[in-house]
Amino acid sequence: MPPIERDEKKVAYKRGKRRVAAKQPSPAQCLEWLSRSNLHGVLCRNAVWLACTRQLAYFLERVCLGRRAPPEAAAGVPVFVNALGAPTTPSARDAETRPVVVRLSPEEAFYMVHRMDCLVVHGVERGVPPGEPVPDPMESAGGESAPGGDGRTWLMRLSRTELWSALARLGAENPENPGRDLGGGFITRYAAHAHFRNQGWLPRSGLQYGADFVLYRNHPSLVHSDFCVVLAPDAGAGAFEDPAGDAGETVPTAPRARLGLRKWTEVQAASRLCVQVNKGLISASVTFSEPADASTPACLRSIAVEETVLRRFNPERNKP
Repeated sequence: MPPIERDEKKVAYKRGKRRVAAKQPSPAQCLEWLSRSNLHGVLCRNAVWLACTRQLAYFLERVCLGRRAPPEAAAGVPVFVNALGAPTTPSARDAETRPVVVRLSPEEAFYMVHRMDCLVVHGVERGVPPGEPVPDPMESAGGESAPGGDGRTWLMRLSRTELWSALARLGAENPENPGRDLGGGFITRYAAHAHFRNQGWLPRSGLQYGADFVLYRNHPSLVHSDFCVVLAPDAGAGAFEDPAGDAGETVPTAPRARLGLRKWTEVQAASRLCVQVNKGLISASVTFSEPADASTPACLRSIAVEETVLRRFNPERNKP
């Protein structure tokens, strides 16, 4: 799919929103300002959580990164308070305002880490932090654990490879070897998410339309989405190097078809739905173009995403 056209006449603005959009910063400007920030999030409960100032939450929302969550949803999560731009002392207005909790999906969080380089993710660990002596259990009295024992919770900064491995295990059928799970896990979704963002689109969850993503040209409050995207991992191109096997051994795999339009009846249903809601339908094929180690982010260089636009055949409109 080519990059989106900037012709304002082709943008499907909602009624009365064209002038509102003209007064607001464009998604490209918001992404540029966000890329200058130094944000910190916490990986917990299958998502990455941030506490943000209202200004930062606004910019994240403008580019469809994360969703606001009620503060009680993040109860027990040791979130960081972040602000837009370089780390500074919060203003008096921000200090008096309750922080906004933002929940990032795995693919959104890794995009901010890998592509935008503006987010650092910390993992929640339990036990004794590295470098501290392990307390003697005999020192506890009455069978209770000694202060500072194994019940403590602390945060550990995750490298990109560590974060990739942690996110790939989320939702994988085989968490011990998530690289084999190309059929519907994090690797497939992130590759497609990054692909469409690089083309200038703003992808969001397409659950309400029975799709994996919906693509916007601007914020959903201003424009209608143009396409529904259904991911289709190619079962014939899922070969990769298995780090658990012999050195240099390439293991061809056939990912389980948990995504994609597997029957013509599903194609018909999805196509008819998209016509009713005035959207295009894209089947995005996510494949390994060559053998690669899927346990590290380096495998992204070997992943190809190809789009196929599906349209209903209309005899009246397609006469020879």
